[in-house]
Amino acid sequence: MSLFEREEQAAQANAQARSWVQAELRDLLPDPPEIFAAHVDVSAEAAGQGGAFGGRSGELYVVIREFRDMTRPDDAERFARETSMPLIRGMPGFLAFYSGWGDAGRTRAAVFTLFDNREHAWQANEQVLSLVREKGGSAVPPPFRVTAGKALVAAA
Repeated sequence: MSLFEREEQAAQANAQARSWVQAELRDLLPDPPEIFAAHVDVSAEAAGQGGAFGGRSGELYVVIREFRDMTRPDDAERFARETSMPLIRGMPGFLAFYSGWGDAGRTRAAVFTLFDNREHAWQANEQVLSLVREKGGSAVPPPFRVTAGKALVAAA
């Protein structure tokens, strides 16, 4: 995941990355990688110097929940802002939370969370999935896909 201040910067970085992958990794990745670009609408970072990455060393663990076929975007965004994000923000090892829409019609969304280790990340993910089942209703369907893993490279 990459975060940029301006949409133009993100588009340029995506184009450069796609071009590099096609040129250098064609044999390993014959199909172009999927790019999910979104404006971040709901976000939070751990308190402290430099936000989520400032002065950190050690493990970073990422969980990305992707949602599709959203039909009530305002309610889903309210759920992220008022229910999901505050829960995750209070979990042990929390570093960052970013949520955004992947299309103009606001039918696709992704939530990216960053934690200090795998155990904390999965504990938070299980709590969020439980919350989605319990309170998400028709505004927040179960995630289409959950991707998780140790961050290989981190820079701020």
